[in-house]
Amino acid sequence: MKFPLPDLLCKNDQLVIRRFLPADAPLIFAYSQEECTRRELPDEVFDSLEETAEIIDGLNQNSKTGEWPIVYCVALSGNDTPIGHVSLSPIGEEAIEIGYSIGEAWQGKGYGCQATALFTQWALTDGEIKKLYGIVKESNPASIRCLEKAGYRMTAAEERDCFGSRYLIREYVREAE
Repeated sequence: MKFPLPDLLCKNDQLVIRRFLPADAPLIFAYSQEECTRRELPDEVFDSLEETAEIIDGLNQNSKTGEWPIVYCVALSGNDTPIGHVSLSPIGEEAIEIGYSIGEAWQGKGYGCQATALFTQWALTDGEIKKLYGIVKESNPASIRCLEKAGYRMTAAEERDCFGSRYLIREYVREAE
């Protein structure tokens, strides 16, 4: 990956994957308070709008300097409304995990699957990342569908510790073509 990364990573007719803007903080904070986020991604629940703004600023710096994780905003193409985020995070020495989250009001419309596919395509295109992993709880069928629609294949299903509890976890992988 060549740093700094661009402000706009990729887009399609419905979505834009771009750097966060300071004006995104209120919606990102609101999404962090939703039940789905609290249940599936408790490490992404923020305590305040101020904390959210600081985190957004730090994530934007990562995309400029090459620090991990790399996290970008998912926004609607037409009006640039932020609806969630996508991320790349190292797991272990050599592996990279894709992550994604869409606000509850925008779920069930295909945006999560589109964002996952777009971000995967972008991440695997430059040649430096050869393989991405998707780690998902068995109890999250929507997330499983997103990975499968984006061309990931399941490689393992086992109980693992996740956010302080044990869950049946599916591991998916997608390799560069």
